[in-house]
Amino acid sequence: MWRGECVRSRRIVDEASSLVQRGAVDRNGGYTLRWLMLRMIIEYAQHAGHADFLREGIDGAVGA
Repeated sequence: MWRGECVRSRRIVDEASSLVQRGAVDRNGGYTLRWLMLRMIIEYAQHAGHADFLREGIDGAVGA
């Protein structure tokens, strides 16, 4: 399922005319593709950090 969504997302980005293109996702006229992509990077980074904290708690290694 995740891989399928990655393929779908890449297709949307490839077909976009620009990173400032807006989508109709909210009442304020939508978010730009640039905003959505940056938001996804932030989310991934936060979750990767959380996973690192869990791993550190399990094996005790810090920064590995």
